[in-house]
Amino acid sequence: MWHKLLKMILVALLLMSNQNLSNTTPEQEVVDMAEAIEKIAIFTQWPKSHEQGILASNFVITVIGNRSVNDAIKSLYSNKKIKDKVVKVNYLDVTSLPKLSENNLKMNHILFIPTISDNDLHSLLVKTSKLPILTMSNTSGYAQKGVILNFYDVNNKMPFEVNFNCLKQSGIYIDALLLENVTIVEPKKDW
Repeated sequence: MWHKLLKMILVALLLMSNQNLSNTTPEQEVVDMAEAIEKIAIFTQWPKSHEQGILASNFVITVIGNRSVNDAIKSLYSNKKIKDKVVKVNYLDVTSLPKLSENNLKMNHILFIPTISDNDLHSLLVKTSKLPILTMSNTSGYAQKGVILNFYDVNNKMPFEVNFNCLKQSGIYIDALLLENVTIVEPKKDW
């Protein structure tokens, strides 16, 4: 009973954090996104088989090609834990994507993907599609292209959408309480 009540309170806090952004700077939007990561992670379960090696004691977030997001996440979580794990934030330059292997990708809980070329995005999502990695972005249309969770701006608020098909395929579980309050998107068929 208390567990469910606590979850409901956390969902309410997450939704309240998506407050009006009309007076918000782009820098603050990045900080808001970084703060939302922890709240989303609370409602997310990765398969036990994924929680081995470095992932057993570290919560690993890799940010591709966006230094401002990387710096915001690093700064916010430098002395905090997510899911009782030390947060390790990695930065990956977009030019490294062609050499990125599935084994390297497996060493992540969250992979933040900025706006990148369609070819790079497609190649990356093919590699991550069956891995238990929560892919995130803030680029319009990316959830339809296969990113699991995408922040978007509507009426000066920053809610998020979830590609439920990709979520199921990844083996990650996101609590239904959180999913009740998001937009579920369908993947593009021609992607």
